[in-house]
Amino acid sequence: MRSLNELILKKDSKFELGGSYKPAVNYQCVTTLESFVKKDEILLYGKDLSEISTDVSFARLAFLQINNLEDDDTAYKAIKELEFIKYNMNLDGYMMRASTMDKREQVRIAKTAINSSISFEKVLFL
Repeated sequence: MRSLNELILKKDSKFELGGSYKPAVNYQCVTTLESFVKKDEILLYGKDLSEISTDVSFARLAFLQINNLEDDDTAYKAIKELEFIKYNMNLDGYMMRASTMDKREQVRIAKTAINSSISFEKVLFL
């Protein structure tokens, strides 16, 4: 189920990915070279959300291959559109907080979401 821009307060959260000053990074790497991104896939390293009970480190790395674009301005606009899509997801009990300056991305998971069997699969395939 989706909600629009849900705010999850600390007292309502079960844990944070990247919380308690643990490392939390976000990188989006874009290339026009097909050899860098050989196939579409999503890989999860570590525990799924239902297996986490306390704040943990978190990293989201995205490697995207795009067509060769005409100029730098067109490429910039295309990359910004991809970023908008990533941050435009809304899932009950899942709140993303990001700092582009620090390349830091934290995720707050609500207690109610854990009770509703939230998983990275549900997050990724809305």
